[in-house]
Amino acid sequence: MAGWILKQIDWLYQWEAQLREERAGPESRAAMRASHHRMVVERLHRVLEKTKSRFLPKSGMGEAIGYILNQWDGLARIMETGVVELDQNQIENRSGRRSS
Repeated sequence: MAGWILKQIDWLYQWEAQLREERAGPESRAAMRASHHRMVVERLHRVLEKTKSRFLPKSGMGEAIGYILNQWDGLARIMETGVVELDQNQIENRSGRRSS
């Protein structure tokens, strides 16, 4: 189960990396998210909602699923636009370099 979830997330990050590499603008990013990301995100959400009851909330998997589902509104908003990054790693990495 964890491997499948990670593979779905990996698809999203691969597509985002491709968009960055191509220097895609907001319109291109939004189009890719609508055509590719959305199907993965919707499938992932369905599976997480269906399987969350199989795991104790305090187990590692239960906490991971709970965390993802608690972040879901933000992820859904990101899928609606091409302006916002999927995560903040690049911003965090840049700010870390400045403070060094």
